[in-house]
Amino acid sequence: MFNKYYLVIVVVLALIIPSVSFAHSAHDGGVKDVPMLHAPASIGGGFEMRDVDDGLTEAGVASLNEAVIKVEAGRSVIKVLIAALLIALVAFIVRLRPGVQNVLLKNFRSVGFLIGALVLSMLLLITITGMVLSLFYLPFPEYAYQSIQNIIAVPLVSYIRNLHYWASDLLLVLLLLHVSRLVFTKVVDKQKRIAYWTGLSMFVIVALALLFGTFLRSDQEAFEAYAHFWVGVAEYLPWGISHIAAFFGDGSMALMRFYVSHAILLPTGLLILLAAHAMLARSFKGLTKQVGVVLHSVITAAEKVKKRKFRFHQLRVWGYATAVLWSITALLAIVPAPFMSAPYNGLEVTKPPWYLLWVYGFENVWGMKMIVLAPLVLLILLIILPYFSKENKTMDAATIGFVVVCVVIVVLSLMAALGSPVSHLSM
Repeated sequence: MFNKYYLVIVVVLALIIPSVSFAHSAHDGGVKDVPMLHAPASIGGGFEMRDVDDGLTEAGVASLNEAVIKVEAGRSVIKVLIAALLIALVAFIVRLRPGVQNVLLKNFRSVGFLIGALVLSMLLLITITGMVLSLFYLPFPEYAYQSIQNIIAVPLVSYIRNLHYWASDLLLVLLLLHVSRLVFTKVVDKQKRIAYWTGLSMFVIVALALLFGTFLRSDQEAFEAYAHFWVGVAEYLPWGISHIAAFFGDGSMALMRFYVSHAILLPTGLLILLAAHAMLARSFKGLTKQVGVVLHSVITAAEKVKKRKFRFHQLRVWGYATAVLWSITALLAIVPAPFMSAPYNGLEVTKPPWYLLWVYGFENVWGMKMIVLAPLVLLILLIILPYFSKENKTMDAATIGFVVVCVVIVVLSLMAALGSPVSHLSM
């Protein structure tokens, strides 16, 4: 145990110290001396931008979006706190004795089954709403912003857009809880480790899909997020990866490529990982088998479903939980999804979405290199976490490390959400 804890500390320091020194290198100062939204000029090719003239200053652009920025800051604080409380609740439940856990959860077989089943439910809702929105959205620089305005102008379509936004946020939270449950229930064998890594990969894909979805809005926040992304990948990723990323993010086709990635490429990767993850989950195998039996019964003879009803406990739980979660999402969708003014070139007045605020917090201290370094360090730590899990211990290096990471992310996110916007692009 002594060696394990010290190994975790050594790994963390080995990853963080070079990152800190690199963040303070002279090259970073050179980047800050250049207005990066203008260098290269093609960085804004994916958006139809406006230039700030003497009649509209940075403060003027900020005032145009002041209401939305304040609302987003408040929402971010609430979302971060809710996610933190839910992780704490999962940790509490999985550490209970099986008998107490069964009494608490009543009809639910396990926390893992319930969360995993709800991930499927949210994916279905996101797919349906995304298909509807694709009929109205135009992924071209000269039309994208206006197409969002047209969507908002139609109440029903606007509500579907809100559903898509809130369902995506809830999906990210559910995946975070699912990964957390795996850590707290001990990732000690090969099958659990593979399940953990596939779940972690799904979380990364969903986060990327949400980020690309932010780009598609083509408003002020979308352009600033896009600029950060472009600068980060172009300046701080290795040569090969940066060129691949630049292919997606540079020029007038950028918006179309992000749209294809958001709507097709990333969801396809998510489905492949979901299938691999499902093959490792016993409860999910039971659920899919029950779905297959129901479909076969419906096709052959509908009355057989009633005869076998007592066998479909998981399927019924999934249906009830889905109905509750979709109802909650439908209520949340009354609250409009964010949408700001058309993008103005050379300004930075917004903050990133709630799930990236912790990166923004690192960026405030150590500069734009943290756009790449902070997520990379976090991903490495989460990947190696299962190797420090011990089944016979209530708290081991893996659970302690995960809790510490969660606390750091929550604190940084809250500080970034409550603090004033910081200009990282030196514009």
